[in-house]
Parts: sequence; C-alpha cells; structure tokens
Amino acid sequence: MHVRLGRIARNTGFLYLRHLVLCVGDLYVTRLVLGALGTDGFGLVAAVGAVTALLVFLGGVLGSTAQRFLSAEIGKGGDGDVSAAFASVFGITLLLGVAIVLVGETAGLWFVNCRLSVPVEMRHVAVVVYQIGIARMVLETAACPFLSLVNATERMGFFAWFAFVQAGLSIAMALALCAIPSHRLEAWAAMQLGMSAVVVVASAIQCRRLCPNVSWSVTLRPRAMREPGAYFGWSVLHAVANILKFEGVGLLVNVYSGVASSAAWRLGYVAGSYAGGVYGCFRTAVFPRVVKLWSAKERVSFRRLVLGSTRWSFALTSLVCVPLLVATDPILCLWLGVEPPAGAVAFVRCFAAHYLLDSIVEPLHSAALAAGRIAVYEIGQAVTIGSGFVLAAVVLALGFTSWTAVACVAFGTLLNLAWHVVYLKARLGFSFYEVLCLRARRAW
Repeated sequence: MHVRLGRIARNTGFLYLRHLVLCVGDLYVTRLVLGALGTDGFGLVAAVGAVTALLVFLGGVLGSTAQRFLSAEIGKGGDGDVSAAFASVFGITLLLGVAIVLVGETAGLWFVNCRLSVPVEMRHVAVVVYQIGIARMVLETAACPFLSLVNATERMGFFAWFAFVQAGLSIAMALALCAIPSHRLEAWAAMQLGMSAVVVVASAIQCRRLCPNVSWSVTLRPRAMREPGAYFGWSVLHAVANILKFEGVGLLVNVYSGVASSAAWRLGYVAGSYAGGVYGCFRTAVFPRVVKLWSAKERVSFRRLVLGSTRWSFALTSLVCVPLLVATDPILCLWLGVEPPAGAVAFVRCFAAHYLLDSIVEPLHSAALAAGRIAVYEIGQAVTIGSGFVLAAVVLALGFTSWTAVACVAFGTLLNLAWHVVYLKARLGFSFYEVLCLRARRAW
C-alpha cells in the first residue's frame, strides 16, 4: 500500500471540477430563486430547510462511517469482506430512514407549527414545504451507502460528470420556477425532491458498475452491526455539534431576528460553504487513502499524507476565503445582481473566517477517524464545536446583532483546532509544530 499521489491528485481534480460546476450553477440558481420567491419566501425556505437538515444530520454521520469501514475492508486486501460491511451499513440506513420519519412527523412538525418565526399567511405553505423536505431527507439518506462505496474505491470521475447533470437540472428548475405564476414555494420544494431521487438512482447505478461483486444484502444482526454501530454512535456527537453550529444557529437567527435575517444568514452560509467545499473536495479524495494506509499499518506514509494534506488544504482554501474576507460587498453585488439583504456582508465574512480555520481541522479529523477508538475524541469535538452554538444563543438573547452568532461559530472552530492539536499529540504522537504547520519540513 502506497500514498499514490497520482491517484489522489486525479481524484482531487475530478472533485474540484465537480465543485466548480456545482458552485457556478448553484450561485446562479440562488440568484434566480431569490428573485422568484422574494426575500420573505427565500427566508422561509432557508428556515424550513434548517429544520429538515436537523433531521438528516445522521445521514452525514452514516456516510462518514460507511466510507471509513468500506475503505478499511478494501485496505485489508484479501482479508477484508466488503459485502459484509456494506450489508451492515445498509441496515443502519434502514433504521435511520425510519427514525427521520418518526422524529420529523412529531417533534419537527411541532417546531414548524409552534416555534418557527413565519408570517401567519405563510404558515400553511411552510408545513407543505416541510413535509416535502422530510421525503427529500429520506432519499438523501438512502444514497449514503452507494456514494460511500464509490468514494472508497477512489474512482471519482463519476462525481465530475454527474455534476454537469445536477447543475443543468438545477438551472432548468430555477428557470421553470420563474415561469410559474403561483405556489412557487411548494413547486420549488417538489423540484428539489425530484433532484434527490435522481441522485439516488444515479449513485446506485454507478455503485453497481464499479463494484459488481459486492452484495446489496441488508443485515440487522447486532453482532454484524456492533463495530460500525459503536463508531456511528460516537460520531453522532460530532454531527450534533456540527448541525447546531450551522442549522441550529440559523434557527436562532430566525427566532430572534425574523425571516429577513434568515435570508441574509442563508446567503452567507451558501457563499461560505462553497469556500469550504475547496478543502472538502481535497479531504474526500485523501480520506480513503488515509484509512487504507492506517489499516495496512504503514505509519510513515500515513503521517506524511496527513501532514501534507493539512498544509495543502489551508493553502487552497485561502485562495477563496481571503477574497471573500477582503472584497465581500462587490462579490455579493456581482453574484446577486441587486443590493444584498442587510447583514449579508457580515455573515459572509464570518463564515469565510470559520471555513479558513476548518480547512486545517479537516485533515486532522481524517487522521483521528482512521485511527479509531474515537470516544474521547468525539466528546472533545462536541464540547468545542458546541460551545459556538451556546455562545451564539447567549449573544442573541442579550440583543447583539444577528451576524455575531456566526462569529461565535468561528470562535468554536478555533477551540476545536486547539483540541485536535492536543489530541493528535497524545494519541498519534504528532508534534505541536507539525500540526500547526510551523515546522519547515517536507511532508510529501
């Protein structure tokens, strides 16, 4: 087992092409949708979307868990059983789908009806959009096992070409939305549901093409699900903290400041998340190889890959985040074509600062997940990341401006970086200077 820089570079290129296509397409779609729905309608979609995202956060944990165990089985070579791991992941997926529906139709529906800050005349529309959103979240969860297996094979050209399909469909849906005379909110939610169905079908077809020998059986046997289930359970802590720092803070902004501030928050989140996608693509390309190197017990190559990816992740993300921090207002005006909502500039800058810090954290996160035994690690993650949400709730309750909530999220990310430095020093023997990129050393 080797680092295989050529494959990593090729996969990173495919993922960056995908990210670029989706970024350009979605930015244009956001501009069209904002014009078609208006500020209040766009803010309602953002607020309801935050609630449904709270329900599907476990799908992200499932994807990370599945990719880790599938990559580990592939890394073991002839000693691995990919079909057994895939069957266990399928079982967890089935249970998650049931849980999303149960929680969504009880606690989630109550929150939308009773706690969400929505104009009275739009409350019925909010419920309809929410119900469609639940169905969409179930479909996105169902795609996790297939996408994880494609990632584990490190053959990611699929994501590049399928990005053109997704971007084309998204733009077509946005243009169709502009032509619809009424019920635009419900129509947009239904279109997004259709897009999720396309993703599930396409990922399943690609999974079968790349891995024809992997069985699609489902197992719910406790013994088979024990190890991935334990890994999944501890990873939930991290996922809860992540969902709170994004969608949770978005809901706080809505509750304290209304739908107009929700629209500004959403614009900041979209702009920042595409900046974050720069290191997200790099991490997706590197993570399977990191896990395989650890499973093959090649510690020197493992260490070099982690340290090198940390430096590259920060450098690449800086190319996007620094312009967002310096020239926020002209970038927003160019993107939207109109004057951005009040507070959007401050939101974008805070999100850019957060993602710049997080670009250092993500490669270190990959190393910790690959090494396993993550109970203590995930507890520390939850505490440091969750502190941003708690601090955001406090500052908003005290009457501070809404964008300060995202500044609190960035502060929580800084604490999380400090936790990674301490943990990797104790668990894997990484020096403080190496992790913080302060030592002039060749990592590749």
